[in-house]
Amino acid sequence: MSTSRLFDKAGVPLPGGEIDAMADRSWVLNGIGQANITIAKTDASCTDTLLRFGNRILIQEDDMGTWGGIILPPRNWTADGITVTAYTIEKLLEHRYPGASSYAGYAGDIFEDLITSANSTDGTLIDFGSAYAGGESWTEETTDTIYKALAAIAKRTGQDWEIEPGIDSVGNIAWTAYWTSARGQDLSDDIVLEEGTHFKIAGGPLLIEQGPIYNQIKLEAYSGSTTTTVTSDIDATSRAKYGLLQGKFTEAVPATYTAQTYCDYLLSVYKEPRRTFKISVINDDVDTLKALELGNTITLFLATYGFSGNGLGTTARVRILVKEADERDSTLTLVVNEVA
Repeated sequence: MSTSRLFDKAGVPLPGGEIDAMADRSWVLNGIGQANITIAKTDASCTDTLLRFGNRILIQEDDMGTWGGIILPPRNWTADGITVTAYTIEKLLEHRYPGASSYAGYAGDIFEDLITSANSTDGTLIDFGSAYAGGESWTEETTDTIYKALAAIAKRTGQDWEIEPGIDSVGNIAWTAYWTSARGQDLSDDIVLEEGTHFKIAGGPLLIEQGPIYNQIKLEAYSGSTTTTVTSDIDATSRAKYGLLQGKFTEAVPATYTAQTYCDYLLSVYKEPRRTFKISVINDDVDTLKALELGNTITLFLATYGFSGNGLGTTARVRILVKEADERDSTLTLVVNEVA
């Protein structure tokens, strides 16, 4: 079972803030995770001081990793207890706007500037750690929240961020922000999960084959607000299988691509349906659980899902996008996308 510790909005530990509560929580790659903490109304920890909106929370558990966030609505009251909702600290960046209308530099430079801007009027408890400085340099227009700016930069570059919670030298909760070329490791040769032995179906479909499928793509590549290049590509094999399915993209071309090579990349992504798996991990040792971190690539072997020749079964290399831990039924659920 995890340990939950509560801190005020300045990150200072609250007296009586180590609470006995059941929690489920999720981690999302380049996104906002959520935790739900249930406490009996008769528990000494059930006070406004401890459970106040804006307070910070740290949930620690050896096998699943550390989760840290901010308490915000909703808060649900039932006959026996209350369930408090918290979100990873990225949620706070949805409530902060940049101090400037544009930022220039590499993605990592812009990331550092945006974190600094988030702290300029009221501290977020997020400190800048380090940033990958590769890729292209450009000017990013910022007309929305800092969180949306980060999401746009990650999509543009294919790079990732992570904001990790921890305890600082004086015992306060704090976060450290990192910008990376790609979060996670390729462990697909070492970590192989087999259906029935290591995982089972997790509520709803285990495998979703989703579109859209495009086998002819037109790309209007732009710089700033000006379209600079129009290019296209077609995949004959996909067209022969599914018929002609055309798609159009108007996007900035990420670093390391030309307009044509980015068009070719988009075609490689969309010429077949994307396969997303949702699995509940079972019967796994501690080392395997610790390897199931966001961004890591692992291998799945499915015996009864996916077509293989004229029968069922498939093997897929997948990247972990979402991790959900629920103490109520001791489950770990993964949402993963197939990668080439």
